[in-house]
Amino acid sequence: MGDERHTRKDEAFDVVFGVLSEMMCTPKHKLCCQLQVSDRLVKDLRIDSDDLSFILIPKLEEWVGREIPQADWDRVWSIQDAIDLVAGLKCKG
Repeated sequence: MGDERHTRKDEAFDVVFGVLSEMMCTPKHKLCCQLQVSDRLVKDLRIDSDDLSFILIPKLEEWVGREIPQADWDRVWSIQDAIDLVAGLKCKG
């Protein structure tokens, strides 16, 4: 189970950075070198709430395979928070 969880985290990392790459018009390999998982989506990356609501969230929900409750999104501040949230939900199936 530990290996499966690690694999889900790796997949979630790739998905989150892939979406951020599209949003920021920056190749993913460059973005991974420029950003830290501790970077905050709004304060550090300056992603506006419309982009979060209409781009990031729907793409991550699509990957998870279901709608994610607003209460869960309210706890997402950083890239790592987004990775942890979707990896955990993907594991639950």
